[in-house]
Amino acid sequence: MRLRSRWNGALALLVAATLTGAGCADDESGDTSATTAAPAPESEPTQLEIVARGLTYDLDRDSVPAGAVEVALVNEDAPTSLPQLATLVKLGEGMTLDDYRAFFEQDAGELAARRATTLFGGPGAVSGGETSTITVDLEPGTYAVASFMAGADGVFNLSKGQIAELTVVPVDEPAKLGRAQQRLDLRDMDYALPSDGLRSGAVVEVTNSGPQDHEFGLLKLADGATVDDVIRFFSGPPTGPPPFGSAGGVNGLSPGEVNHLVVPTEPGRYVAFCVLGDMNGGPPHFLQGHGRRVRDPLTVDE
Repeated sequence: MRLRSRWNGALALLVAATLTGAGCADDESGDTSATTAAPAPESEPTQLEIVARGLTYDLDRDSVPAGAVEVALVNEDAPTSLPQLATLVKLGEGMTLDDYRAFFEQDAGELAARRATTLFGGPGAVSGGETSTITVDLEPGTYAVASFMAGADGVFNLSKGQIAELTVVPVDEPAKLGRAQQRLDLRDMDYALPSDGLRSGAVVEVTNSGPQDHEFGLLKLADGATVDDVIRFFSGPPTGPPPFGSAGGVNGLSPGEVNHLVVPTEPGRYVAFCVLGDMNGGPPHFLQGHGRRVRDPLTVDE
């Protein structure tokens, strides 16, 4: 099933939480353990910068060593343009970018593409002038850096040329991911948040612990906006300015894959969502109730 657009179709509003210096939230999902130690990487990750302009990507390097890579997406579009994101897709053995793009020319092509590849996450959507960053442990192989944003025509930007190739080369001693301060699991169909809530500025390890692909996109609620305002905005043709701003997050992860994400430092109320189509051919995960709302005791969201 092809989604019309990440921004002009209905989205799932899955998690609402307040991010503060102390950070606290009710958690009824059982728990994800959290640590308080500062991040302590065993070695520095490789840096990769991806500049997004319109329907293009400009990578500052076309290959990186295997292991921990910090990927920064810089959106150089105007703030009023559609947000930009970059998904890291490990291609199947012998697959080319043309082979990958060809999946999206057929019915159910997105699901077929996901079955033939591995999603390694990537920097979530941010507005023009902003930067989105994640750190990921990349395996050797050939990757597509792909945009799953879409305009009013519903065609993914990757099909319009916003796709680039990245080679990950094997090395004897790959850099390792640093130590996360918090952990968050993506499950069918829920998010298992840290028991002490997402803390502003913390490094959170986002792991797909479910049997199919999931993501952790973030929206920041506008001043005075509620979760219900966002639900109404996406329940029909959008009218007026959106009651949220794009705040990054983690793009699609295949089962077992991990990204490290720094929680936004600006205090406020955020919404998380997953718009990936169901691998069994069902509706997108947000239509299946992926997730739940988590009310911070200091915030009234409804």
